[in-house]
Amino acid sequence: PSTFGLAGCSCGPSGRSRVRWQWQRRQWRRRRRARRGASTAMARQQLSMNALPMLDMSGSTVDGRVEAPDWDRANGNLEDAKTTVDSLRLLVHDAVFLDEDAYAGAHHMSTYHTRLQAAHARIKGLEQEVASLVAELSRKDAELQAMGALQADTDATVAELKAELDNNAVVFKMHY
Repeated sequence: PSTFGLAGCSCGPSGRSRVRWQWQRRQWRRRRRARRGASTAMARQQLSMNALPMLDMSGSTVDGRVEAPDWDRANGNLEDAKTTVDSLRLLVHDAVFLDEDAYAGAHHMSTYHTRLQAAHARIKGLEQEVASLVAELSRKDAELQAMGALQADTDATVAELKAELDNNAVVFKMHY
């Protein structure tokens, strides 16, 4: 059997039992038919044409003269019809008729594309995290090198002071 769907639709028997998917598809079709019936009735109600003013002469005379035709209402009816036709044209333009194999292939590709986009987004997030960690590591490395240089400078100062104290101790031993 054939199905009617939109290209790139992300619905179908992915991970669900086929029976449940078929039930959901029947429900969707019922709702679509009900909407179509309601929209057709609404379209009939909206597009009910008024009688042409020039042809309908009943009650059109006021004090023996003919009223001006009501072209504004006629123009409004035509604009409503134009809007309705444009919306129907867009709906038909977007609709695609697919058989089961083509639908299953399109659904598989749509699912694959969605997963691929999610994987790319995750990779970009991880790359940003790695870049921030590398920047923090280089900053800490620079701090460590500065601390090492300060430690070496402090050790040199301590060694110099210790040598000076040893020299002073030798001088005190010679004099006392």
